[in-house]
Amino acid sequence: SADQPEKPDLARLLAVLRAADRQFERMPFDAEDTAQLAYVHMMAGMQQGTWSAGGKRHLARAETLYRHSLARSPANTFAWSRLAHTLTLLGQPAEQAIPAWEKSIETAPHEPKLLLWRSEFGLASLAFLQERHRRALSAQIAGAWEAYPWGVTQVLARYRAPQWLESQLANDPEQLKKFRKNYHYALKEMEAARDRARQQEGRTRKQPSGKPRQEKP
Repeated sequence: SADQPEKPDLARLLAVLRAADRQFERMPFDAEDTAQLAYVHMMAGMQQGTWSAGGKRHLARAETLYRHSLARSPANTFAWSRLAHTLTLLGQPAEQAIPAWEKSIETAPHEPKLLLWRSEFGLASLAFLQERHRRALSAQIAGAWEAYPWGVTQVLARYRAPQWLESQLANDPEQLKKFRKNYHYALKEMEAARDRARQQEGRTRKQPSGKPRQEKP
């Protein structure tokens, strides 16, 4: 196999997953347990690497299990969001993942634990969103500002999309000022992180191969 050797913790996880899959085939779990098994497969796929054959197998298994769970429990907002995430990890076109993202919003539009992820997914998929999707994204960003102002500011900075919140805060000068201040700070923080990464990359390239050079005392 072209996959990397399994780390001990990952090997144990995969052994547990194989046993759980065998049990599932003999006696299918209920919808909630099926979604949990799907989640563990998704995490295993991410740990193995979404580019690797093993990682792709686990992600494909996670997709199958999420769909199986959602067929019996279609109101599970977390399962819908994780299905959308799994499809993205599998490299599926955004159009394939957007319906699951939309279902996640429809089933629990104000779920605080998903506001940031939904906002980021929507911005990443913006070119493929229809008008109703854009309205839903706008509401998620507004909710995220109330619950996680710094978190959603960082998301908007990553996508250079301050207008998504500025338009909603236009009638609240104090909040708009706060957002703009945070937004400019987030941009500076991102640029500083890029500079540190470039400096580290430069040091790595300059480091000679072979034995490390001994510094004189």
